[in-house]
Amino acid sequence: MSSQFGLNNINILLKTIKFYMNMNAILLQDWSLPSTIWAIVFIIISALSTSGLILMLLPTFRRYALAHPNARSSHRIATPQGGGFAVILVALGFYLFYFIAFYPELLSSSILSVIVASSGLLVLGGIDDVRPLPASFRFFLQCSLITLIIWHSSYDERLFPVTIPISIEKLIIVVALVWFINIVNFMDGIDLITTAQMLPVWGTILIFSSINHHLPLMVLSLCLIGSLIGFLPFNWPVARLFMGDIGSLPLGLLTGWALLQLAYQTSVLVALIPALYYLSDATITLITRLNNGEKIWIPHRSHFYQRACENGRSVISVVSMIATANISLLMITSCAMAMRIVYNPLLIDGTSLAVACLIVKFLLRSLEKKPSSNR
Repeated sequence: MSSQFGLNNINILLKTIKFYMNMNAILLQDWSLPSTIWAIVFIIISALSTSGLILMLLPTFRRYALAHPNARSSHRIATPQGGGFAVILVALGFYLFYFIAFYPELLSSSILSVIVASSGLLVLGGIDDVRPLPASFRFFLQCSLITLIIWHSSYDERLFPVTIPISIEKLIIVVALVWFINIVNFMDGIDLITTAQMLPVWGTILIFSSINHHLPLMVLSLCLIGSLIGFLPFNWPVARLFMGDIGSLPLGLLTGWALLQLAYQTSVLVALIPALYYLSDATITLITRLNNGEKIWIPHRSHFYQRACENGRSVISVVSMIATANISLLMITSCAMAMRIVYNPLLIDGTSLAVACLIVKFLLRSLEKKPSSNR
């Protein structure tokens, strides 16, 4: 009995040591780049290039792409939009330059299909920013571009290899990506919110790709993190520039695709965690509006973050709450990626998602409450 107890303690100790070694691998990973310094250089160059390009294009945005206040918007004066053009152009431009110059063999058809689809959404969003397009046409083109990505994806990559036929799984992925693209677009309703959401999400993707030595995803993470940082000063309240559909649509696609890669390598439960706030706010709001008999295609101000602003919270306060929650989700996802290697993956994934749901639930309730000064 005592010897068995001792063996159990030794096994627990070994598992604990292995867990901390995996956490160390997350925090101090060989980035599959020449050094961590190069990763920082990637981010700095992307940020400076994005800021520089925005400064060059800002007069053009002011002349041709003004966003006028409407029922959905939070701004009171016409503000130029289109900053997402610089974000996506710089990120994809540096991404292609890096791989064409150093690793052209890694530019597979699946990677190129993502770049082509993102470019297509960039063009679609740009046209829609200047001259609104019919919703049916936007939906059709989104489905077509996502189908292009799925068509070029590997049939060895499965989310539910046993329970669901591959054709049904691919259809589910198309629907999920279309929904996620539009979530990112819908949620881009106040200054800084997209940056507060996307920086932690892409930070999670960066950690994941460094652990798995997924160089294409790692470089894309670095480029997008840098580009979003470069856009941040122009979108700081009160914003001088909005991202626009030209940025939110391709950013939604790239983020959804990256989370799909995370799901392939871990599980759907883990992949839900980084963007759980966006998913929860948008989905709950949609269901609530359907239950109330509202026309869901009409602009509105029913999202939790919008109600928080209407209740008297400042934009900075709302965005800070969202960013704090998203950083917590990043930490939960990182711990889950490390612990599922050592312990039961299903148990770790389910527990991690449950903890993440509690954090998001607390955030949503906090956004609904009025600030104490207004009581």
